[in-house]
Amino acid sequence: SGPVEPASVVEAVRVEGVSPSAAVTATRLATAPLDTPRSVTVIGAERLKTQNIRTVSEALAYVPGMSVNSYRTGSYHFYSRGYRMGPDDTRVDGLVGVNAGGRYGGSMFGVEDVVFLRGPAGILYGSSGTPGGLVNLVSKQPQAAPVTTVDVRLAGYAGGGVGLSDRTSAGLDVDTTGPWGKGRRVLYRGLATAEHMEYFTNGVDDRNQYAAGLLRLALDGHGAHTVTPTFKWTRFDRPQGGGLVVSPSTSLSTSDGVRGPIRRGDLSPMSVNHASGGGTDEVIQAGAAARGVIGDRTRYTAAYRFLANDTAIDQFTPQVDVALLQSSGLLPRGQTRSETERRYHNYDAQVVQDLVRGTSWSTLVQAGVTGRRSSTRGTVAQGPLPGSQSPVDIYTGLATSPLVDRYPSIAFQPSTNATYWTTYLQNQTSLGGGRVLVTFGVGYGENRLAANQPVRRSDLMPNGAIVVKPTAATSLYASYATSYNPSDPAAETASGGRGSFAPTHGVNAEVGIKGGQGRASWTVAAFHNAIDNALVQSGANDLNPNGNRYYVAAGTRQSRGVEASAELEPLPLLQVSGSVTYLDATYTGDGPATATLAIPGSRAEKSPVWAWNLWTRYARTAGVLDGLGAGLGIVHQGVRLGSNGARTVTAPDPLDLPAFTRVDASLSYRLG
Repeated sequence: SGPVEPASVVEAVRVEGVSPSAAVTATRLATAPLDTPRSVTVIGAERLKTQNIRTVSEALAYVPGMSVNSYRTGSYHFYSRGYRMGPDDTRVDGLVGVNAGGRYGGSMFGVEDVVFLRGPAGILYGSSGTPGGLVNLVSKQPQAAPVTTVDVRLAGYAGGGVGLSDRTSAGLDVDTTGPWGKGRRVLYRGLATAEHMEYFTNGVDDRNQYAAGLLRLALDGHGAHTVTPTFKWTRFDRPQGGGLVVSPSTSLSTSDGVRGPIRRGDLSPMSVNHASGGGTDEVIQAGAAARGVIGDRTRYTAAYRFLANDTAIDQFTPQVDVALLQSSGLLPRGQTRSETERRYHNYDAQVVQDLVRGTSWSTLVQAGVTGRRSSTRGTVAQGPLPGSQSPVDIYTGLATSPLVDRYPSIAFQPSTNATYWTTYLQNQTSLGGGRVLVTFGVGYGENRLAANQPVRRSDLMPNGAIVVKPTAATSLYASYATSYNPSDPAAETASGGRGSFAPTHGVNAEVGIKGGQGRASWTVAAFHNAIDNALVQSGANDLNPNGNRYYVAAGTRQSRGVEASAELEPLPLLQVSGSVTYLDATYTGDGPATATLAIPGSRAEKSPVWAWNLWTRYARTAGVLDGLGAGLGIVHQGVRLGSNGARTVTAPDPLDLPAFTRVDASLSYRLG
């Protein structure tokens, strides 16, 4: 779709676990940054604000090893180390439901830190089909120091024929926190945002509203036990059509021998909107979290959160008619109308017990459980679906005839319920006065995807890590982490047997070195990821003795690579950060000979071999220009496959998306 992105960008990213949020996301234990044996990147609230990063997808270009699936519709997916991650792999405070299939990625409203974890975390966060990674949005919390901030944001796009003044966006943020009443046993935080965000495509104007309220209640005079009730509400009004570009001469078939790249000469303008209508998304979160200390050796946390995620869609989207497009440059449009209601009941609890606490060595044990119950219902049309209508010129956006609402009435269907839970046990031992840290854990989980289906069970899933610190400012680490997804008990083997497949198993082996001293920190990590035991179905005419298509457990994808990142402050008030990634992510092509298989060794989609970014920010804190800040960033993404799946024998040549380099800039001024 082209490299046009917000022209308002750049502030300070905190690299490789320099925030407590990173360590807690990676291991669920409050380890120091150098003691965190995983690749983690954290972007904090200050950068989110000054760079005007509003969604997860907007931040991914600055994260090593990760890339976008889409910047708008479909951005609830993202790619991590060559794996396509699903909506449940974006969490809010470790819990599921902020993302939903088929729509948009997570919002940064009310977020203190966004944590990007590469590699699997199945035993700590529950089942996941792939070992690529996790995004955790850490909510802002009440603070004891009273402060109120009001931020006004202005932004625009430039490039691809769109001028900076053509698409102006604005937002107003209010954030207030402090103690409630006398004393400090009750703290509060209130947040509200209203924004009008324009896309480079004409008429794609998001109108979003957000509100949140949190209280922190100290249950005792010392604050050893606290409860934090939370309520958040968001509403997104999103028109359809952002970012769609069309080329009549570019390969329209994936088996015509033409693989790309995209032919830019006849691309439709990036500003032209070929769609109409849109949809609304409304998300409500409500719940409470408790944490505390019992004695001086036991710590606990427990959380419950309810999420309601509702979507209503009424839009006209382009439909490809190859002959009409090539002869006349027209796209007919089809109408879609639907409503979806999703409900999630999330719970998470853990206890950490110090078994030995000494100067030369110490050890602790952590036990936890996480899970959820979800309920989803959607609508179906109560009549025949209308055909395509009102073809639109791809270059001007003018329609040959008016759009007409012909969609039949819709009605909700019964809800589909599912339950998921995982329990885990970890031990962490520190030796040599903290010079060596060893972690080992196992997890087990079960899923029930429908009331009439049998329970799906995992195997015992291990993970382990060792950190060695040759100096106080350097650490070497090696880690092994796993993910799991229980297989369908009804899946049949080639001989007709059932219930014999082990869970799909994802693994991540990683070694790295971290350093941090004074005004500099850096990380280099090498990794190998793989999926084993994924079920691949036989072809339509390849049947077992029961007359059914069967499955074979196979390794379907693997990746390896190196990620390097650094952050430094070469001069007072000047911050510089960057990262570079080499990624070799491929499909193995394993499975039944009759299956639609990936071409062995073909590269994973939307995962460039080389990607790098560099940013710098200068901010004044005194003198005549006190409060003025300016930032500049460069992002490069290499050539990558543009499909949503592998190259196959029947579809060997999906398009390659061209490499691009993007320049981001920002200017901010703090009034008080």
